Amino acid sequence: MSRTLRPISLIYFMIFGVVAALQAGCGSAQQQAPNEVDQGMKKALALYMHYVRNHSGRSPANEKEFRDYLNTIPKKDLEGMKVDSIDEAMKSPRDGQPYGVVYGVTMGAPGQARPGGGGPPGKGANEKPKDAKSSGPAVVLYEKQGKGGRRYVAYSMGGMVVEIDDAQFKDLVPNPS
Repeated sequence: MSRTLRPISLIYFMIFGVVAALQAGCGSAQQQAPNEVDQGMKKALALYMHYVRNHSGRSPANEKEFRDYLNTIPKKDLEGMKVDSIDEAMKSPRDGQPYGVVYGVTMGAPGQARPGGGGPPGKGANEKPKDAKSSGPAVVLYEKQGKGGRRYVAYSMGGMVVEIDDAQFKDLVPNPS
């Protein structure tokens, strides 16, 4: 005895097939191999945020302060961040230079950061200083040179690492070191 599908069952079956095919197609585009620069910068960002978490939301004031702190991080914490070498974690595999670090960033409300400690007294906690051209989270790490007119930058919010062009970089990091 053969069993036939009713028209409504056939429609559900077709819809399910289309949805499954779309999900499989979309998933393959989003499951690209991790980018070496992106992964490297995320390690550097983890080190930076380790400092911030242990200093009441304040970033290091300068390179010496940051480097001195990095040398005190327990091995267990470094292993948790998958950092084998602090020097390697703080260097871009693409341009071979140490990442640029934006010092003196004050973290305000969750996800907000302000270069230079947040501007003049009396400003709201989430306002940026007048010289900051961008609204939203601050860039705290960046590739000094990058490649082909593009650089990776790391934002203070959510571990976001993105590649931007030189024009965008100049807007986001007005005074790179």
